[in-house]
Order: sequence, then C-alpha cells, then structure tokens
Amino acid sequence: MVGQISLIRVYYTNHVDFKTRPVLIFKEFKLGDFLFLPLTTNKMVPGIVITNRDLQYGSLKRESVIIVKKLAIGNQDNILKIIGLVKPSFFNKVHTEVCNTLNCYEI
Repeated sequence: MVGQISLIRVYYTNHVDFKTRPVLIFKEFKLGDFLFLPLTTNKMVPGIVITNRDLQYGSLKRESVIIVKKLAIGNQDNILKIIGLVKPSFFNKVHTEVCNTLNCYEI
C-alpha cells in the first residue's frame, strides 16, 4: 500500500460529510490506518510535482502536486480506487522532503 496513489474519502470534522481526493499513501499502520499526502492539480500550491513518468504503473489524469505539509491519517475502508504506484526513487524523494519539512531524523 505504501507508495500507492489512491482515491479516498476524506471526512470533514463532523465525520459525516466527505470529499473524494487523490492521495499518496506514505506509511501504513496496524488496523488498516495509514498516513497520506493529498494531491492537487493547482500548481500554485507548494509541494512536489508528480507526473505519469513518476509512476511504476497506473496514470494520473493531470500533472499534480503532492502537498507535503498536509500529512494526514486515513483508513483502508475509505479507499475507493487505486490509481497507481509511484516508482521507488520518486517515493524516496517524497520521503526526504517530508522529513525535511517536519524536521524528523532517524535516532
């Protein structure tokens, strides 16, 4: 699941209403939970540009931006569709950028 671009339901704070968003699954946890980074087609948003060249398989409808600063948690029950899988080298680039943004370091 890590490295997948998936279409998921992202719930609002009322836990009833949601929007459907493409996301990059960043890390898996037990019980089907995962950390994700949302994608947008708005190129004015800061982040990492992703194109079909960055995918191992699958395809994006449009060139997009991975919003690194919006790391969030989801659950596999909310995955509607798997869009593709990023190449390992691209995922490493995203991982490095997330760690740089969050100032996380290995201990």
